[in-house]
Amino acid sequence: MEMGVKDARASKTAENRAADSVNEEITALIGTSGLESLNDSLELKQRRVQVEGNVGAEMAMDGVPLTPDQETALVRVYADLPKQFPGDTSLPWDNRPIEEVIREQDQIDAVIIEKASKILTPEQMVDLKTSIDMASQRLRVYAEPNK
Repeated sequence: MEMGVKDARASKTAENRAADSVNEEITALIGTSGLESLNDSLELKQRRVQVEGNVGAEMAMDGVPLTPDQETALVRVYADLPKQFPGDTSLPWDNRPIEEVIREQDQIDAVIIEKASKILTPEQMVDLKTSIDMASQRLRVYAEPNK
């Protein structure tokens, strides 16, 4: 196993322990529902940055910008993904075969496309699908040497 993967695994394990400790302290202060609300708010903020900086920016450059309502709805689509697909996929090679990660990403992409199709115009859907396809190709390219 390459040193980089070992370092990443050790770092992720330490991060998880630290996060668990902080979550326990926060739960003691604001309760379980308070922690859930806080986590939901943080997830929405992270996803808003993701949508604005990636898909939203691409659509704007292509002349089919998101409306504020579309952006909010698309942010919610992305923010709800961890509830549908729980687990940490930031280090897929750490504990799962890459084929499994690719299969799950294909399922995630299908959910995004299905839900976004109810929010976006056909022109915006072309941009979204292109963005998803490019990310999928990058994952598959990355996966080759890690099989």
